[in-house]
Amino acid sequence: MKRIIIALCFFNFYSVIHGQFNITLNGKTVNGGEEFNYSDLKTLTVSFSNAEKLPPNIKGDLNFDIRIIDKEQKLLTRLTKSINGFAAVNVFLYPKKPKEYVILPNKTPYEFEVTSFPYGQFSDACNRLKINPHADKVTVEFSLQFFQLNYNSNGVQYYEQPVDVVEKFSFSLNIADLNSIINCSSINAKFKLANMADIGFVNIDSSGKWSKIKNLPGSVNNLPTDINFIFESTRIHVANLVYDNSKTSSENLNELKRLCDRTGYTQANLCNRNLDEKELLKLVDMGLASFFNFSNNSIVEKFDKKNNKNAESETLWEAFQIKNTSGFKSVNTLKTNVCSPRKPLYGGYGPADPKERKLNGSSVVYVIINPTNPNSLIVFSYIQTEGKFEEKLAEQKSVFIEKFISALNFSK
Repeated sequence: MKRIIIALCFFNFYSVIHGQFNITLNGKTVNGGEEFNYSDLKTLTVSFSNAEKLPPNIKGDLNFDIRIIDKEQKLLTRLTKSINGFAAVNVFLYPKKPKEYVILPNKTPYEFEVTSFPYGQFSDACNRLKINPHADKVTVEFSLQFFQLNYNSNGVQYYEQPVDVVEKFSFSLNIADLNSIINCSSINAKFKLANMADIGFVNIDSSGKWSKIKNLPGSVNNLPTDINFIFESTRIHVANLVYDNSKTSSENLNELKRLCDRTGYTQANLCNRNLDEKELLKLVDMGLASFFNFSNNSIVEKFDKKNNKNAESETLWEAFQIKNTSGFKSVNTLKTNVCSPRKPLYGGYGPADPKERKLNGSSVVYVIINPTNPNSLIVFSYIQTEGKFEEKLAEQKSVFIEKFISALNFSK
């Protein structure tokens, strides 16, 4: 009962908040609601004063937060400094002299760390948001909240709803420029940020390697850069395959299509006793299956020779044209490849009845000759491996990728 009384007193005590933030931008005090451009920011500091007194002996933790919120009130990034334990909280809230925290330029060690990304501070978060169309005008909100620790009737700990000990403070910041041109040098493509806004573009991650692609005939970059175009509901992987041979770009494209078809066929027939083991191992070793999410348990059903006598002549591809860009696309719903308990081969057995197969994901792949480099092919890939599997999802993502490709401008 004592804990409940303290909590009620605590709630009533904070109905009026006297504590306040002091924000300075480029050395000048900021008033709540003012608007600034991120490009103009040189320095940004924050301090607070007159934090409300906590009731004696109350237990809990404190969060000092900076939130960046878009026009739809969606949280884009949260930077936080956490203070845990009653003694530490009191020392932090009631210093003899108010402390000023430097948000810009970055300081080491970090006072605030971005929690929605692995590492970083305010400038790191803003630099990521410069290419997010939802960050053309955001709200930067400062808060200092106490989370009271309590116990239920069974003695289990839980935290009450947070209470502000300093009144929230916010100002507007223009980070992204919708008229700006984003250059993705990895594929020699540019796009206007505004043209990506309707499909929920967030950012580009070019930090990885497409490590599963290897031993591709004629390719000089066995580990092409794995460019991730990240959207609100979709992640598009892009690989730039560069060739160093005497073949034409069309010949390299046709060879890639043939190898992909053959890979799809071998993966779908792992349960059958009609495959050449050397061919299977060679195809799997190239890593092309990673574009499509083909595996022992995830296949395009039409390639199953046992249940489709024309399986070997099937193809993944159909031609497409988007504005001035043309190539081939592969849009497929994947099924499970459960093998029946007979005819062991490569650890598998005979093919199961198609009626036993279930939806196992979606695979959408587009491939084009790079308009700025005829020696390279660009592969766009969307793969669904988890979540709710739907029959129409592959077609929906096909429409999505075509909107994405149409926004790209390939230029030297």
